[in-house]
Amino acid sequence: MAATRKVAYVHWVDACSQDAWQNISSIVPVSLDTYTFGYVVAEDKDTITIASTINDAGDACCIINIPKKWLKEKEIIKLETKQRKKQGKDLSAVGEGSDHSEV
Repeated sequence: MAATRKVAYVHWVDACSQDAWQNISSIVPVSLDTYTFGYVVAEDKDTITIASTINDAGDACCIINIPKKWLKEKEIIKLETKQRKKQGKDLSAVGEGSDHSEV
């Protein structure tokens, strides 16, 4: 991979549809706790965009755009690069761990 990308784990609340006929008196509000893990391919003040797969040509697939207002938790995962491994660097020198933030 030419450039190192951020990898993220996000916990968010998704919209949920109920597509069957139901008596109105039996309908209850539903939301869906959802968990996504992947490469951060774009981000602005309102949205984070995550792809599950990227390639060396700079392409991505399985892309999801998540409104930041829907986030409950976001964690950026630091990965060790092959170059650092070859140099025999200690994991702690590479930035082992993650940057965890409550939303």
